[in-house]
Amino acid sequence: MATCPTIFSVLSVLLAIGAAQERDERPSEPAAIAFYTELVDKRVYNLDQAGAAHLEAGFDLVVSDPGKPTVRIGGRTTFDYATRASATTVDPVHAQDPTAAARLEISIQIAHMLRWSSDRSDHVLSFRTEGTDFVIDLEPRDRTLGIVRKTQHFRQDGLPLRETVLLRDEATGKEGRLESVFEFTELDGKTLLSRQTTDSSSGLRQVVDLEYQQTDSFWTLKRLVHRIHTMTTTIDFLKVRVQRRKESGLPGAR
Repeated sequence: MATCPTIFSVLSVLLAIGAAQERDERPSEPAAIAFYTELVDKRVYNLDQAGAAHLEAGFDLVVSDPGKPTVRIGGRTTFDYATRASATTVDPVHAQDPTAAARLEISIQIAHMLRWSSDRSDHVLSFRTEGTDFVIDLEPRDRTLGIVRKTQHFRQDGLPLRETVLLRDEATGKEGRLESVFEFTELDGKTLLSRQTTDSSSGLRQVVDLEYQQTDSFWTLKRLVHRIHTMTTTIDFLKVRVQRRKESGLPGAR
């Protein structure tokens, strides 16, 4: 899990399919990179910007669906912010359940970063305006997941508003679309995502709710609840510990 997807693209990762393509090595527009660095990363709280050096957390994931056996996965995860190295150990009894395993992987990556733009190196970025919105278009360098393009809309102060993800199954040519909108909460002067609602072109709605806890002067993910149709996935993060970088300054700094 060395590469973390953006927290707001979790649903596109869960749904997208496709075949690997030749890598796109075009450079991103400097204006797009600067917008993320100077506005978005400073507007929306993330652990890296807050000065985290190392994170350790236990987790308990439960997948429930009426009429089906409940699946539970427990374990522990670690993440190093300097090297992006991570390690996760899980209960081997339930680790093979594909649905639970996929949601566990995404949830843990979100818990590691809490970061909007962590996938910028994996995309070719361009910047434009649309009415009063600032807009970033992201084209994946590798279309392994069948994502053709992401379009992200922001307020002028860097707050994310919504995201559109265009999908294509390379084997069949079938296309789809995911439309996401975001809600935020303010905690101790920090802005964190509280809900993502995603509607697909097939009519399926998914909702992700996030709750936070204060850990060693940081805000960390406490619970993630993902609802889709009749299925609910809940992951609780337990006994979280965060070590601070020595040069990061005051506690809770961004």
